[in-house]
Amino acid sequence: MTIKNLLVGTALLMSAATAWAIPFTGTYDVSVNTSGSGLQVTANPDSGNLLFNLDPGQSVWRFLFDISTDETTVNADDVVPVQASVDFNFVLPTTFGGTANGDTVGVSLWSGLLQYGVLSWENGGLNSLHFGNGGILDVYLEDATFAPGLGGLTGRSAAVDAKFTYRRAPVAVPEPTTLALIGSGLLLVAWMTRRRWTPRNDRA
Repeated sequence: MTIKNLLVGTALLMSAATAWAIPFTGTYDVSVNTSGSGLQVTANPDSGNLLFNLDPGQSVWRFLFDISTDETTVNADDVVPVQASVDFNFVLPTTFGGTANGDTVGVSLWSGLLQYGVLSWENGGLNSLHFGNGGILDVYLEDATFAPGLGGLTGRSAAVDAKFTYRRAPVAVPEPTTLALIGSGLLLVAWMTRRRWTPRNDRA
């Protein structure tokens, strides 16, 4: 076996755990203002399941919920933003999650001639969920404008979608057996290199 072959074999062992398409499996729960002061809104559905396969660098869009309101006009208390959030909880490829925060608010323009509701997210809608040893799943949520109407609010809803991007794969931690093979390969390479380049004493 040549030194080149040993180096190639060692490199293959070290890259054996390189990331490939993996399944992401989890759930999400939506929390919005359904009663009390502030614009009262409804998220339908208010929870759901997530399942998709991604390679590092790939993205996928998923529908999360429709947002609407039963209110018919934007009142004084509706122009005060009220918190909204989505909790993400994944069980695969490992247990991880996070929360996307935002708010809902009623908007009334030109003395109430134009009225509508707005759902907007913090950080421009981008949230990074960390998992494993350095893995990152980015979640981007779109803002939404809902129930637009002239002189009041309507029952029209708006869809809220999320873009999931597998930004970075976790760094693989080799198993003990793999570490032993890598170590043996490196030692063998070092021994053969030394044997090849050690000068021999000339005979008298």
